[in-house]
Amino acid sequence: MNNNLFLKIENHVSKIFENKIKNELSFHNLGHTKQVVKFAAKIASNSKCTEEEIKIVKIAAWFHDAGFLKTYEGHEEESVKIAEKFLTQVSFNSEAIEKIKTLIRATRIKYEPKTICEKVIRDADLAHLGTQMCPIRQRALKKELERVLEFSYTDIEWLKININFMQDHEFYTDYAKEKFGPKKNENLQMLKNKLKHLN
Repeated sequence: MNNNLFLKIENHVSKIFENKIKNELSFHNLGHTKQVVKFAAKIASNSKCTEEEIKIVKIAAWFHDAGFLKTYEGHEEESVKIAEKFLTQVSFNSEAIEKIKTLIRATRIKYEPKTICEKVIRDADLAHLGTQMCPIRQRALKKELERVLEFSYTDIEWLKININFMQDHEFYTDYAKEKFGPKKNENLQMLKNKLKHLN
């Protein structure tokens, strides 16, 4: 049942992104979702999560950005609705659905995670900050904000936004701190050097 369920979820979420979500989403797209699912599974399995917790975190990761189908601001609540509707239709455990909804809400940018599963999904969602993909992902986000919300940033403004965000950000699980923390610090220093050069 487990693999079959994940296949159904992957197909469902993939269709949402392929058929319904606008092409302007160069950051919050299917590629990002798949990456978060992968990171979530890895972080959870290295954070003493149970098999059931790993399963729930992975399902939440699949659905966490599906709400962009409906709205950009506050998309998490739409993601919750999409997840709840689909999981109810496939007769998924109602108690587990409530946990998944809580985890999706935990991906809100200002949210402080309380449980280990909330910490895992938070770390998975922003794990790219501590990888070599960070500069590419930051460029993709800039492009998305300019296309979708019609924001406009100079190079200096965008560097400052990313520096502030990375300085305020913290990883919550020991695994993410160890695995992604050092590279995140390198990426942050690289941005600071660029800003210094431009100034």
